[in-house]
Formats: sequence, structure tokens, C-alpha cells
Amino acid sequence: MNGAALPTGTVITLAPGQLVATITLPTGTLSTTKANLVTASNVQDLAGNVLATTTQVVTLSENTKPKLTSAAYQTDGTLKFTFSEDVIIDGTPTTIDEDDFSVTVAGNELLPANYTITEGTKDNEVIVTPAASFSFATGTITVETAEVTTIADAAGNTLTSATVVNVVR
Repeated sequence: MNGAALPTGTVITLAPGQLVATITLPTGTLSTTKANLVTASNVQDLAGNVLATTTQVVTLSENTKPKLTSAAYQTDGTLKFTFSEDVIIDGTPTTIDEDDFSVTVAGNELLPANYTITEGTKDNEVIVTPAASFSFATGTITVETAEVTTIADAAGNTLTSATVVNVVR
């Protein structure tokens, strides 16, 4: 790919009839979607005949999962979660699933009824607002992403699971 060997962990699968090969690159290999030169060389059929070397321009989609990088207490009493890249929540920017995170304050996990999550001012942020009867002002706050989340980037890569961050005040 672009003059280099495919990365370690690449999987090549042949379709029935063995005429089409699907190449799956390891997660995190591509950080941007762009055109790449892909060269196939030294490919043999079952009879041992070597096919001619061929190069094609192929657009490959980025495959790097977004990651929760920080959580910070805001002066208005909310928390701001920041991700490594722009994210889409539940397929739309306005619907957020509280099950994507667990929020723990002073060792006690909060129920989703104790907070709401909305979009931040940037596409890589969300804002967590406590219920009227609750406050994020005191206690150690820890945020962990769920094993399975609906949060994804524009390419459809879902959020890195089991990431733990402590809230910064």
C-alpha cells in the first residue's frame, strides 16, 4: 500500500470462487480517508501461475476508533467530555445514549436519571448536566466508556471501549 507492505495483522479473505479478495487492515491503521496506491504482486493461482503485477488507486476509509480523552468540570456545574476526533452520537448529533458511559462520583455509580448528555460546542465534545437534585461540585468523578457504544465517528468506527478518565477540576 503506497509502496509499503501491508501492516502486520492484515487479513485477506477470498470470496467463493476465489476470484475476489477482501483485504481487512487492522483497526487504527488509517487515520484519514484518502486515495491509496495498492499493488498486488507475486499472486499465484492454484496451478502456480504468477499473475502480472497490478497497481490500482483505491480509496480507503479511516479505521481509527475515537477515544474519550478527557473529562473536565465546568464553571457552570456541568462536565465536558472531549474525544480524540469528531463524533456522531446515536447516528444523529442530537440523540445521546447515557448507556455509552458510566459516571461514578465518590465511588457511587450514577443512574442516567441523575444527568443528561447533550452536544458540546465542538463536534468532539459532549456536555453532561446533573439533575437539579445533584451536583458534580465535590467528590472524585470517574468516567468509563461502555463495552458497546452508539457513539461513532463519521466513518462508523465506534468509540474505544473501557476507557477510564478522571474528571479534572
